[in-house]
Amino acid sequence: MIRLLSGLSFNQPKFCASASWNSSGTNLLRLDVIFPYSIFITTNNSIFIGVDELSSIYVSFNYLIKVTKINSFIPTITTSIFVQNDNEIYVQTLIPEPTIIRWILNTNNQTPVMDIPYLCYALFIDIDNNLYCSLDTRHEIIKKWLGDNSTMAITIAGTGVSGMSSDTLNGPRGIFVDLNSNLYVADYTRHEIVKKWLGDDNSVPDTTAGTGFPSTTPESLNSPRGIFVDLNSNFEIKGIQYNIYGYIRSIT
Repeated sequence: MIRLLSGLSFNQPKFCASASWNSSGTNLLRLDVIFPYSIFITTNNSIFIGVDELSSIYVSFNYLIKVTKINSFIPTITTSIFVQNDNEIYVQTLIPEPTIIRWILNTNNQTPVMDIPYLCYALFIDIDNNLYCSLDTRHEIIKKWLGDNSTMAITIAGTGVSGMSSDTLNGPRGIFVDLNSNLYVADYTRHEIVKKWLGDDNSVPDTTAGTGFPSTTPESLNSPRGIFVDLNSNFEIKGIQYNIYGYIRSIT
């Protein structure tokens, strides 16, 4: 199957081979809010920011300095957001039950798309239109294809019980699915990045980075919270290492 990069809804750059994390960084936007929880950058360079404020998302369109606040007509949880087509926002709500909804920007069109047993730490949608949710407190990753009207999800990784064996997860947080259907999981309590190929239901996850123990050694990770894979198969990890909250590793 030939997969076109135009199917991506998020900005996926290429890191150079010598890329390293700049802990100082550059201020891109200023928000007069407390605790921005999540950020999503579209292919059109619009920035969606979920904040610690019920039902509120801040948007900067096409790298404009001006930031616009948008509100949902039902309470939503913005700890993780995913955006498609620059106007379809996927976010969680607890009303009437824990659910992921599709919220069309600037409308009251909010459609339930996946039932969830508990709040997701992270959301992700791959190029085949599969929606993923990491359940860190239940030690599972669940998935739902968005091409039908069903809201039922299936478990694709983890057993529901924490562990260190190949079939278990331990507090999975950040997730990413690349163009080759590889699922990457930032397994927080396990201190590892776990990889599973989704092209075979019987595939066994394996450790891509980390040793299973927190450490300051180069091969170790310390409580990874987020994962992003670039077009060169390098990945950026959000976590704690050497008192730095982000670092870049090569997958190959």
